[in-house]
Amino acid sequence: MNEFSDRMPLFFELNFSTICQKRTNTTTRNYIKWETNKNDEYAQILQPHREKLLSVVNNITSDVDIHNAVREITRIIYDSAFKVFGQSVSIHKSIDRQNRPNNEWFDENCKNARKRFHVTTKFFIRHQTDANRSEYVIARNSYNKVKRKAQYNYKRKKGLELCSIAKTNQKKFWSTLKSKCVVDNEEMFNYFENVWSNDEDGEFYFFFRFERNENVRNNTFSVRQVPVIDGNQMGQISITFFKDLLIDGLDQLSMEK
Repeated sequence: MNEFSDRMPLFFELNFSTICQKRTNTTTRNYIKWETNKNDEYAQILQPHREKLLSVVNNITSDVDIHNAVREITRIIYDSAFKVFGQSVSIHKSIDRQNRPNNEWFDENCKNARKRFHVTTKFFIRHQTDANRSEYVIARNSYNKVKRKAQYNYKRKKGLELCSIAKTNQKKFWSTLKSKCVVDNEEMFNYFENVWSNDEDGEFYFFFRFERNENVRNNTFSVRQVPVIDGNQMGQISITFFKDLLIDGLDQLSMEK
C-alpha cells in the first residue's frame, strides 16, 4: 500500500552545487639572523637602554621582581636586535589544500629521516656556519639513503608477491601488473623481446619471446615455450629467473619514462 494517494503524487527535485573558493590564511613570522658586520650598530642601539637595564637589575628584591626583570631585559634586547638583524616573512597557508597521498614505501624510518633533514636545513639557513653545513649535508645524505633502501625493500616485496601470483593465477598476475605499471604493453613487449633474445650466459642460452594474443583485449601477452641450448629440453620460463628479470626490467622502463 502506498503511503500517499495515487491521485496526488508527490515529486521532489533538488538541484544544488557546492562552490568552494580557495581560501588562504596569511601569517607573518619574525626571526633574527645574526650578522657579524652589524655588531657596532647593535651596540649603539642598546646604548640608550643602559641605564634602564641597570635600574631593572638593581631593583630586584623578590622572586616576582626577578621574573619581571627577565621579561623586561629580554624585551629590550630582542626589540633592539630585531631593528638591526630582524626579518619578517609572510607565510601563506591554503585552508582548502588537499593532502597529497603518501607513497606506500615511505615508512617510519623515512619519516624520522625527513624530520631530521628539515630541522638541520632550516637551522643551516638561519645560521650558515661550516659546522651547520656539515650537519645539513649528513642529514641530507642519510635521508636519501633511507629512502632508497625503503624503495628497494618495497619493490622486492611487491616483486615476490607478483611472482607468487604468477605461479597460481596468471590472469590475476597480468591484471595486477597492468594496474600498477606505468609503461604500456608495446614498450614492455619490445624491452623483454630484446633482452631475452640476446641473453647468453655460459651453457644456458634462452630464446624468449612474447606473442600477442589477439583473442584477448588490450593485447595481453602469452609466453611461448623456451628451448635450451642443446635443443633437447623444452620448458616454461623459470619463475625464479623471471622474477629478477621482470623487476629489473620494470624499474628500468619506469626510469626511462
